[in-house]
Amino acid sequence: MRRIRTLLLLALVCSLLTSGAAARAQEMSPVRDSAGVLSLGVQEDARDLIRRVNDRTDIQILVETRHFLGGSDAQSYAQGLLGEAEAPEHSLLLLMVIGEESYALAAGDSADRLLNREARDSLLSSSFRGYFLQRDYDRALASFLTRAGDQLAAAAGERLKRDDLFEGLE
Repeated sequence: MRRIRTLLLLALVCSLLTSGAAARAQEMSPVRDSAGVLSLGVQEDARDLIRRVNDRTDIQILVETRHFLGGSDAQSYAQGLLGEAEAPEHSLLLLMVIGEESYALAAGDSADRLLNREARDSLLSSSFRGYFLQRDYDRALASFLTRAGDQLAAAAGERLKRDDLFEGLE
């Protein structure tokens, strides 16, 4: 009986450690799909593209999906999330609020220098908004990230290799 209790306790501890590690990995990931609307392939390609952008520009792109914000304004909520980032001044955060059909883009100072408000608004309206409102979240994110990555890299005097990502979604 004692042996069974020990094994059960050991199993519980292992389970808690594993779930804690998974939660930390989710927190540290640049793509957090809390709403569960992005395919695994798009999440993987997004992480790869985000890494490439960061390597070329020192800008960290972050993506967060939520179902609802509980009455909070999307832009204010995005700014709050940006403030919690590891390096908020070097970050660009895209918030997609699925249940409220809203979104916001927040930028730290360094990101704003490479991609100002007018450029960000244009980027959202030309490559994101239509797909998002059609509920094609994979395509909305792929389109946004590829164009944002290209613009950030160009503003930093770099070129971004991305032809192997988001196949069939652009």
